[in-house]
Amino acid sequence: MAFLHKNLTKEDKQKIKDKIRKQERNLLKKTVIISTVVFIIIASVMYYIITKILSH
Repeated sequence: MAFLHKNLTKEDKQKIKDKIRKQERNLLKKTVIISTVVFIIIASVMYYIITKILSH
């Protein structure tokens, strides 16, 4: 793979970096959304369990 980088211009390298950054942002957005949903589900389950325990 190293030989591929020898013939790239600065513009090509910048385009590749920009594309990688965009993919990283998209991955970060997905990670944040999934983490938030999982947190809400876990918090809801814990609230339900605690209210059941305290009601007895």
